[in-house]
Amino acid sequence: MGILSGGKVLDDIVEANRGFRFWEAVSKAGSFWEKDGYEYTNLMTRLRNYRKPLRAIALSAQMLGLFGAVNCGDGRDKNPLAPTQTVTVPIEPIPTPPPEPPSPTPQPEQPIVGRDPDPSPPAPDVTFIGAGDVGYCRPTVREFENVQATAELISRYPNSRKFIVGDIIYLPSTIEDCIDRTWGMHERRDEPFLVVLGNHDNEYGIGRIFNRFPESTGQYGLGFWVKRIGNWRVYGLNSTIDIGPGSLQYNWLEKELKENSKNRCSLYLIHDPLFNSGEVHGGEDDRVRPAVRLIHKYRGDIIISGDEHDYERFGLQDADGRPDLNGIRAYVVGTGGAPLYERKNKAIRMPNSEMIIEGTHGVLKLILGNGVYSSEFITVRGKSETDFLHITPCVQ
Repeated sequence: MGILSGGKVLDDIVEANRGFRFWEAVSKAGSFWEKDGYEYTNLMTRLRNYRKPLRAIALSAQMLGLFGAVNCGDGRDKNPLAPTQTVTVPIEPIPTPPPEPPSPTPQPEQPIVGRDPDPSPPAPDVTFIGAGDVGYCRPTVREFENVQATAELISRYPNSRKFIVGDIIYLPSTIEDCIDRTWGMHERRDEPFLVVLGNHDNEYGIGRIFNRFPESTGQYGLGFWVKRIGNWRVYGLNSTIDIGPGSLQYNWLEKELKENSKNRCSLYLIHDPLFNSGEVHGGEDDRVRPAVRLIHKYRGDIIISGDEHDYERFGLQDADGRPDLNGIRAYVVGTGGAPLYERKNKAIRMPNSEMIIEGTHGVLKLILGNGVYSSEFITVRGKSETDFLHITPCVQ
């Protein structure tokens, strides 16, 4: 069938549209173009010449749907333009990208020797204040006044944490008539004194000491312990019992130091100093050297002692007294109230001794900050000597 025949089909469609028999004519046209492949462009040319262009344009849009269905269909629908049918063109699905490989599970950081595995956020600075050799309240009124004078110094810092570094009480004094009437007046219930034992405390009775200061009894009930003070770890050691290698106290200390970081600032209270320049208990105490060596190995920062009744500050040094920038700073503060000692030969002093103050009672005040500290030795009223150490970083 040629073009003229195709034109006849077109005329039939147009005439049918006039008489509202459009779908019947379209069905015939669909069969015609399916069989004879009449070219769509020739049809569009005839439509443009039709005298009613608006109706022809609408008709061409309908026919465009017809030819799309005829040419794209799969051949199974012989009458694709039936009013009740919907022609569906299959759409290729968009391939789903492969899932991203799961991120590796983060492994916990291996703890460095000396650093807390899970360091806490920085805490506020803590004022840590105290002395050793305090409770000497009898037999004279003057000696009681010395204890009252140092108690007045610590009363100036009501929010501080307070310590006594051994020789808490001297016979025949008692805790009740000496400590409780002086230093104890400024003790906070929620933050009791931190104490370690000295040789005179053994004479008084360890049980009586621990009953008064239960916080300082320790895990084994032997007077060695560890506390968290701000961002610092504060250790209390008992130099009146065995502290050498193989002892319970030494093994406990070594385990504690291994499990906690050397980058964490740490402070140690022990009554007997390793070094001091005094003439009564002066020199070196080899009994405590192994513990000090252990503290130095794990980068301890400060050791505070008493026993010698004066004040002395040492520079950074190791357990053998050699200067060391990563060493320990030691203080001797046996100035809490007991009678004072004075050296006859003031020219003799231990290596690395940076400051000695004799002839006055006083207390040591430290500011324990986040990775730093400072110190000040505060003397009782009427005494002008003092010692101040500016902000110093902890050992790294």
